[in-house]
Amino acid sequence: MGTSIALQHAREIGLPVTDPMIQDAVRYLLDAYDTEEQRWHAVPESINLVPHAPWWSFDETTRRCGVEGTWANPNAEILGYLWSYNELVPRQYLHVLSAKAVLELEQMPEKFKLDLHDFLCYQRLYRYAPEPYRTVIKDKLMKSVTFTVDVSPEQWANYGAKPLQIVDSPASPFADMLSDAIQLNLEYEIEHINEDGSWSPNWSWYGNYDEDWLDAEREWKGYLTVRNLKSLYDFGPR
Repeated sequence: MGTSIALQHAREIGLPVTDPMIQDAVRYLLDAYDTEEQRWHAVPESINLVPHAPWWSFDETTRRCGVEGTWANPNAEILGYLWSYNELVPRQYLHVLSAKAVLELEQMPEKFKLDLHDFLCYQRLYRYAPEPYRTVIKDKLMKSVTFTVDVSPEQWANYGAKPLQIVDSPASPFADMLSDAIQLNLEYEIEHINEDGSWSPNWSWYGNYDEDWLDAEREWKGYLTVRNLKSLYDFGPR
């Protein structure tokens, strides 16, 4: 999962395939893939020995942590990054994994509320996958987006899919479908700025490793503040 998030930001700032960090990350992912289970493990078993949120706890029976309810998270997203740096990946490997990703997605019902992170993982795969996978993924996401996104401000105090989490730029294929909700979301974020100019997470794991949560909360405030400021800039008047 850590490598996946690192590649998320590497793509955003445009690190090239020649960067040693990219080459090391891709090599690590190829080595870490579990061929028997056809997936990457989000976290190692050793996470249980260090401070972490409850949903990251590794279950020795299922060999999964709490966020791994489906194949999508983090596998679909990782596959997207491998496509984006496909010069480092065997082509047959990419096609086999892509067929797996499409099969998993097509097995989900039509007009279905996807988990926020499942949607985001497939959205990131869509950005980098070639045809014909790209069209199949987009079609499925377009049919589920209005069921997945919480469009009412009354819902946004709870953990879920806000419009600006799904539509991260005006170029998003979902921007027109959610245009009214995006404006409401922008207004909502402006109304919920903290006095110090930051935004806070609307979730917590206080009660588990409390001192570590306070550090994590401060780091999350930084991340959310940058993301919200970017949204306000991208969707604001010029």
